[in-house]
Amino acid sequence: MSAADQGGRPVMIMPGAVYGDNAGLITAAMVEPARSQGYTIYVGDGANHMAFVHRRDIARLYVLALGAPAGSRYIGVGESDVTMRQVAEAASDAAGAGGATRSLSLDEARQVWGPLADALALDQQFTVRRARDELGWIPREAGVVEYLAESAVPARRMTA
Repeated sequence: MSAADQGGRPVMIMPGAVYGDNAGLITAAMVEPARSQGYTIYVGDGANHMAFVHRRDIARLYVLALGAPAGSRYIGVGESDVTMRQVAEAASDAAGAGGATRSLSLDEARQVWGPLADALALDQQFTVRRARDELGWIPREAGVVEYLAESAVPARRMTA
């Protein structure tokens, strides 16, 4: 950001956890594992929040930020009021695991996710007020729980 003092045009975008098109953190850490183990996991009671953003929404913010004043900083999240337990349940449904989840302690989660467990245990809530007010950015895509519901795999049918 110090390049702004020397005539540069740096702009910082700080996105939430990106999801969309069957890719991203939630797909890799929750949906894919649930397909093989039959459940998703979350840390503690799962009441903590995580900030998410759909890949198309964050892409629109990057484009809008091209015209931002040098030295500007923006948070790019579509939502941050969803709990990790809600995400885990939706990821389990999306994987065809029927919403099955398990709670792990932080130490247990570190054994599964490594350092990512600490990030998934944080309570993160942000506002996009600056991006909205200065750039007119408004996230338009489905929230992460709705997105997971829309991308759910068909339930496996039992055959006789």
